[in-house]
Amino acid sequence: LLLWGGLLLQGAKTPGAFFIWSTFVLLFIAVRAGVILENLSLQGYWKEFLFACCLGMSQIFSLDPSVTFYYTTQGFLLLLLWVSLKADPRRMPDPQDLVFHPTVMALLCACVSLPQLRQGFMHGLYYKVYGLLPTNPIFNAAWIACVATLLAAGLLDNHFFRRRRTMAWTAVIFLILISLALPARSSVLALAVGLLYAGYRALTVRRVMTALL
Repeated sequence: LLLWGGLLLQGAKTPGAFFIWSTFVLLFIAVRAGVILENLSLQGYWKEFLFACCLGMSQIFSLDPSVTFYYTTQGFLLLLLWVSLKADPRRMPDPQDLVFHPTVMALLCACVSLPQLRQGFMHGLYYKVYGLLPTNPIFNAAWIACVATLLAAGLLDNHFFRRRRTMAWTAVIFLILISLALPARSSVLALAVGLLYAGYRALTVRRVMTALL
């Protein structure tokens, strides 16, 4: 629900949209606050604690705290959401759902990006190829590339039933092609690194020997 809410709010990148999304995040955390607090410990969350210290120090020593406060708040909220899910694993979605919903969202963004790409090729309006996430096209490209990597990693790890694998591979190829066509070279690099990592984890000695033979 939080993922779909973020998409419907167009990435929650404006202060107003982020306030709405953060309200639902805080309600989501507050429902299980008792369980989360019981499982918190410095030993188990020292990395998160260090990251929170870094966020706080960056805000304190910011050249313009009034500008960076908004971004620091975003960082703390996402960190708080991560800690709550780590402390209460039962709130984590099923792995199949965790892959399915972002894939559907990325496919929607990719389909919306197609006519925008056509306008970009014809009229040079590449800055408008942002899908459902205005107004930065790099954000749209990075989102599609990340979901393509997530889906490919799930396929290589055999997390899908056989009857769904063909559809999943079709979605991966489509998302990769859209990501390569979008005007964001950084997302292409991220896609390449992600796919290499996913492929490396799937390369066993037996598979390598079979391919060589």
